[in-house]
Amino acid sequence: MITSGDSFRIRSRDFRFTDHSLDEINQEIFEVNQLAEEVGGVFYPGADDSRTLVLFAGYMEKFATLSFARYVSCNVLALQDVSSPWYQGSSTLPPILDLTRILEDDLKNQKLYLFGQASGAYAALVASKNLTEAKIIAVSPHSFSDADLKRRIRFGAGIAPCVTPDGLLDLVDFLHDADESSDRVVICSSSETNNPARDYFWLDHLHALRLAHLSAVRVFVANSTRHSFAFQNAQIFATTLQAAIHSRDTWDAIMDRCLFNISVQPA
Repeated sequence: MITSGDSFRIRSRDFRFTDHSLDEINQEIFEVNQLAEEVGGVFYPGADDSRTLVLFAGYMEKFATLSFARYVSCNVLALQDVSSPWYQGSSTLPPILDLTRILEDDLKNQKLYLFGQASGAYAALVASKNLTEAKIIAVSPHSFSDADLKRRIRFGAGIAPCVTPDGLLDLVDFLHDADESSDRVVICSSSETNNPARDYFWLDHLHALRLAHLSAVRVFVANSTRHSFAFQNAQIFATTLQAAIHSRDTWDAIMDRCLFNISVQPA
């Protein structure tokens, strides 16, 4: 059971996702989003108390990641930090390494599933380092502080690359000795041509593909043309998490089905 602490503000909510329609889930998301300035997490006790899905929000996503929990009956913990989107610490959540220690302690008897996109994917991968037999899906993760590198790249007219903040852990170094009993999947788009390059261009390949060197991480390239494609494919990722948590399908089969379904979606 996750509880609030001096640096960890969390609310517990009585809401079973599988008992509600998508409209009702969206209303719940709307309500908890009003708390985003005050709390760093919301916890939903599930009918299956042996498993917990941990959702890490990316930049300005607040608690929208709860949409990915629509088909799961286990515990759900959604984390977000509007003041520090890369989980570097604020009044609502501690820095990611301290947060990781809290999760490892409070959820040590749970089977864990972690999901995040962009800065949320970065946090999910950091939090996964010492977890045993967990499953992690990291979509378009940021993997290092890239401002210095991007300053050395000449971009054409109309391209204004986004940069990650200083002080991030370099995930290639950080995860080189990660627990290999956990399944870490990194998924990035094949391109970012549908991003507005003038103000939303991340160079996802720069961040994701370098992680393929790590034995504890598997990297997949999806047939997608956006940086933030998790919400565009929310139904697919929700069913992928449902299968990962509740089905007996192999992890490879689940991920192959996820990538196929993304590939046949409209761009």
